[in-house]
Amino acid sequence: MGSRAIRGLWQFKSFSRQFQSGVSRSAEFEASATPNQQKLHGAPTRMEKTVNTVNLMGRVGGDPQKRGTQEHPVVVFSVATHSNYNYQTGGVLQKTDWHRVCVFKPYLRDSVYKYLNKGQRVYVTGRVSYGEVKDEKGASHTTSSIIADDVIFISTTPTSKPAEDDELD
Repeated sequence: MGSRAIRGLWQFKSFSRQFQSGVSRSAEFEASATPNQQKLHGAPTRMEKTVNTVNLMGRVGGDPQKRGTQEHPVVVFSVATHSNYNYQTGGVLQKTDWHRVCVFKPYLRDSVYKYLNKGQRVYVTGRVSYGEVKDEKGASHTTSSIIADDVIFISTTPTSKPAEDDELD
């Protein structure tokens, strides 16, 4: 057997051991589940890890707006990002994308509402969320939003907006 075949066999054995160890850990997890966990979630299963992360850097399209209710307040603003496309003829096309950003975290929501202004450069990290709204005629439309985990002000203006009420609660 050549060294390449031996290396492949060794990698397969290593993968096989990891797979078998994962299966036995999963069985241990299922055996250790309390009856309450089994009632709430059915038979326990191993949860798969996923990633839903968005990073945006662009300019704020308009002053942030308060939305939502007293129980569930939210601040919403838009961010413009763009992509440049170069043609072989030498021309350049700039395509702008608009992103709706929703801020639910109380400390972040208040800071964004007080200090973020139209035209500022901003860096947003968060996750994509999709929803559905119905128009006046009852037709459904899909919406997408960025749920902000962090908003970093890259450029600031010397003054903030006048305070209507200091906190959104």
